[in-house]
Amino acid sequence: MLATNSINRRLAALLGLSAVWTVLLCAPALAHAGLLESTPDEGAALSSPPQELRLRFSEPVDAEFEPIEVRNSQGQRVEAEDPRVAPGDPELLVAELRGLTEGTYTVDWRVTSRDGHPIDGEYEFSVRASADDAEGAQASGDSEQGSGSQAESESAGGSNISSIAVYGLLGLAVLAVAGFALVRRR
Repeated sequence: MLATNSINRRLAALLGLSAVWTVLLCAPALAHAGLLESTPDEGAALSSPPQELRLRFSEPVDAEFEPIEVRNSQGQRVEAEDPRVAPGDPELLVAELRGLTEGTYTVDWRVTSRDGHPIDGEYEFSVRASADDAEGAQASGDSEQGSGSQAESESAGGSNISSIAVYGLLGLAVLAVAGFALVRRR
């Protein structure tokens, strides 16, 4: 009887430590910044060229070493040479755009979360000749891809979600084994 109580206490302690381990390992994966909003949005078809690109993140970011590259269909860069975090708003990254004409543009971005984790993403938008073309293209882009900011946020957070899933499943497996052993010993 004394040996059984000792084993049950050990298994209960293992179960408790497993729960704490799961929470502690999953928490850092939730701390990374994610893209919340982009202007222009992913897949947007604009009737006039935008003057700047704006990316809003879920937490403050550091933007070093060319955090934004905007390229036209010929691969030429069209952003001004000073993409930066907006003064007074560390969650907003801004790049001035120059000389955009009709065509498709690719936005590549890479920033660092305050926790030191780099995140990046890519999307396209286009400038069309008329407002009618822009509305039709925007409507079809929305129905196929959803909102650009949501798609980017999911893309940026994809590695975070997979980390949570792996650690969560490992933790649940340990909890299940410990719980099964505890129940079986009673």
